[in-house]
Amino acid sequence: MMMSLKSKEFQVNRYITLRLENEETVVYVNDEKFIQCKYLLLNIPKEKIEEYENIESIDEVAENLDKSLEYENMINFYFPPELEFWGHCSNLQVWVENDYNSCLLHRNLAFPLLKKLTELGDPLARIVFKEEIAKRFSSGFQSVITYLVEENYLYYLNPEEINCLLEDYRDSLGDSYCQYILRKAARYWSFKGLDYFRNNKYNKAIKFFKQSLQLSPNDVKTLNNLGDVLRDKGNIDKSIEIYNKAIKIDRYYSKGYINLSRAYIQKGDYDKSINICNLALNINLNLVELESICYYLCESYYYKGKFKEVRKARRKIKKINRKIRKEMKLGLTWYNRIDYIPEIVGLILLSFSSFVFFLLSFFI
Repeated sequence: MMMSLKSKEFQVNRYITLRLENEETVVYVNDEKFIQCKYLLLNIPKEKIEEYENIESIDEVAENLDKSLEYENMINFYFPPELEFWGHCSNLQVWVENDYNSCLLHRNLAFPLLKKLTELGDPLARIVFKEEIAKRFSSGFQSVITYLVEENYLYYLNPEEINCLLEDYRDSLGDSYCQYILRKAARYWSFKGLDYFRNNKYNKAIKFFKQSLQLSPNDVKTLNNLGDVLRDKGNIDKSIEIYNKAIKIDRYYSKGYINLSRAYIQKGDYDKSINICNLALNINLNLVELESICYYLCESYYYKGKFKEVRKARRKIKKINRKIRKEMKLGLTWYNRIDYIPEIVGLILLSFSSFVFFLLSFFI
């Protein structure tokens, strides 16, 4: 640890530095501004010391101490900025010297710091990050548990670890809250998987989709996304298996039919693609979904050389299209929904593609 008296800078370790800037203590991580320390809890009043004998973390101190101990509410006391700065330096130094023990810092600082240090490759942080999350959850302190859940720190554990923790504390937390945690974890991992998928990081996407499905195996949207990743990776057979599972769970899940048809076309199994498209025409589709099915149905017939069937399919789908639009005007269906608007560009492109197939069927 090094202190520069001239610049009011204190280096805690190779990653963490504290600086006194404009009378405020600022934490830098890897020489980048990380967080500004708002206040410092200085001490516990002697007359209340017995109330805090069993407290095991700074979070419990912060929650049990009178609000007058917070810097921003200390109307009758003035603490020089340098005094606060030294207090923060001391706290961070003790935290580092005790192997990043999260009980020694407030959760709002300990866990973001641990996460950042883990991302930077700090070997000790990488070892203790998950351990500290599990340890603090196991403390049973409600505000810390809520923080870990709402800020998504709990979901750095794997499904087995989360289930194990919840099993131990189900009675105290309540079954409904445990179910909420599991649903939130499944959604979190599913969104993470989608982010990786959009950035073409397929292996990480598959990992997070599978973790999500461990907790929510019947989530058709996550199944569909997993199928998309597998198809893009070239594992067509596995993607077909996943899409089939999705529409088996929900036979009205239109995206499952659309993507399954597309996968069969990629495999060259046009008969199965045609069958799936015809099944999809019997469920409720919005106009964009209808055009997608039309495109894959016409494409399948085209590659089979059945050009008359392309024309028949177009006529059939135009009839369905007119029916949907009529029902939309009468307000009899759910098709007139807000997600139709941003998809209008896709509708135009798919309509154009289908029209091209229609024209080709006359000239070939």
